[in-house]
Amino acid sequence: MVELIYCLVLAAVAVGFGNRILRYISHNCESVAEELSFSLGLGIGAFALGVMVLGLMHLLYEASLYLLVLAFGFAGRKELIGLAARLRGRGSDLPLGRRSLYSVLLALVGVGLLLGLARALMPVHGPVDPLAYHLALPKIYLSKHALTFEPTVTGALYPSNVGMVFALGIGLRGAELAQILHYFMGMAMLLFIAGFCRRYFDYRVGAWAMLFFFFTPVLVYFAPLGYIDAGVCFFQFLAVWALFNAATGEDRRSVILAAILAGLAIGSKHTALPTVAVGVILLAIGGLRRREAWGEVAGICLLYGGIALALASPWYIRGYLEAGNPFWPLGNAYFDGVPYRGTFSTGSARTVEPAAATFLPSLERLKSLLYWSATSLWHWSWVGEPPSWDWQRTIGVYHVLFLPGLLIYARRRQVVMLAAFCLVYYLIVVLRIDGNPRYSMFLFALLSVLSGYVAEQMIRGSLRRLRPVLLAGVAVTALGNLSLSYMLASRSIDYLLSDSSRERFLMQSEANYRVFRQVNAQLPENARVLLQGIVKGYYCDRDYLWDHPHQMVINYRQYNTAPALIARMRELEISHVVRMINLPGIRLKLGYPQYFADPFHEAFRKKYMRLIYRDEDYVLFEVKYPAATGNEGVHEPQA
Repeated sequence: MVELIYCLVLAAVAVGFGNRILRYISHNCESVAEELSFSLGLGIGAFALGVMVLGLMHLLYEASLYLLVLAFGFAGRKELIGLAARLRGRGSDLPLGRRSLYSVLLALVGVGLLLGLARALMPVHGPVDPLAYHLALPKIYLSKHALTFEPTVTGALYPSNVGMVFALGIGLRGAELAQILHYFMGMAMLLFIAGFCRRYFDYRVGAWAMLFFFFTPVLVYFAPLGYIDAGVCFFQFLAVWALFNAATGEDRRSVILAAILAGLAIGSKHTALPTVAVGVILLAIGGLRRREAWGEVAGICLLYGGIALALASPWYIRGYLEAGNPFWPLGNAYFDGVPYRGTFSTGSARTVEPAAATFLPSLERLKSLLYWSATSLWHWSWVGEPPSWDWQRTIGVYHVLFLPGLLIYARRRQVVMLAAFCLVYYLIVVLRIDGNPRYSMFLFALLSVLSGYVAEQMIRGSLRRLRPVLLAGVAVTALGNLSLSYMLASRSIDYLLSDSSRERFLMQSEANYRVFRQVNAQLPENARVLLQGIVKGYYCDRDYLWDHPHQMVINYRQYNTAPALIARMRELEISHVVRMINLPGIRLKLGYPQYFADPFHEAFRKKYMRLIYRDEDYVLFEVKYPAATGNEGVHEPQA
């Protein structure tokens, strides 16, 4: 629970410092909710950039992180006090009775918030991505006090503003604080949605939209975990909100705010890059609609794009300097960067060879694109049967139920603009580029606003006779979503109410925790561990490498003899090996060998490895190097 207090303190500091930045920009907000939202986003973004600067300067220490928080807190103290005074008593401005429909909607959201918080308070365990790289990379940076290049770890050179927020949390209190910060950023979206609706619609639409977005299964599942997607959504939604303010208003300072937030979003994940292109189009349309001169419109667009790209550029410059490719490993064939064997898909066309990057249209491809354009929301609306649940592609039923109502109710300019933006982004980015709703959570926040607008129009307009049916349907689905949230949180609740220690829980719940416990206790500080068949290295406190088939650091096809492999391991200064005993089929398909059933690896093990520890899932070996012959200049790690 201490981590929750840390999170609230960091949020308060972020709001104060972010409000100072907001005042420096001289941006005028229409409501206190809008001011609070943009202040929080700018403050969290400032934390991310501050930690990045410390990492680039090799000053990533616990003490420097505390100094950063204290400096931001001192700089924004007056703004925080002033904003708190303006917030006092604002809750009474909302005309919500205790028994009103909208109070019930918010109460359902409140119960779901508590269930999600129970999961966020758990020790970090389970899913692969957080323990493999989202949290593991920030921990490595902290251990080395710098933003180092870890070529065997996926995402080593991706833009990482959210990762820097995680580094702040891990450095101050550990992975649990980073996990809670991710949950906080996801739940802050509810405030953002309320503020957005307050500006462009009303509080009633906001209540519906908050309910619909909060019960989006992809958010329910991923927000309490140490992924980065809710954090990307956090920055991207604010960027689009500020962009709409700039495109529909006359205040040029809104353009600067929109550009800063777009830069923070781009610096969080590559998938936010289209925000700049879409932003330029919206600003151009807005300027031409106001009959501004072409030169003035071009200047505004250049200002927006320039600030956004400049703010994100350190991540891409780092990628180019470290690997010869600013997007490494994406597009590696074009930049000739550090070798990486992985192939990446854009839409339904999978690139197998670099030369296959050309797009050749065909009738089948066109039919497939049209089919998915028309039906993907429908397919993504259902969870499916338990064994095959795909949480990252499950968006709930509300959008397919309410969005068709836009054909009737989309009469206001704001609604048409928002719907057009969502449609273009959905067709180009979600379907064509990543094909994964988890990577575009902010889009489903905007769709929740549109769905909320339609729901409110239905119960207030010509279809109000259907109000009982509509409310009954929402009640049933909301209770079903709460049941789903409780199912996910039930184990967390049991843990929080028990006297079980964190250590005991992790030993029972995280398969590789026990072997890494032995690594941390028995191996010397200068040991370097090769993880064979494993990518979740967060709990390993020694320097480690993956032997993932995509990373090409240890390519068993290239080093296919025992002398060649031991020479390569000596070159990489590997002193120990942690190996998964029985690899599942999905990892074998990636290209991993089944080590203990592979004659080459078995012969190598018997000759060059000594067993130190074994449990039912993992083994720990020491590498026994032969006397150096011709490699005397290579450092041999000491066990």
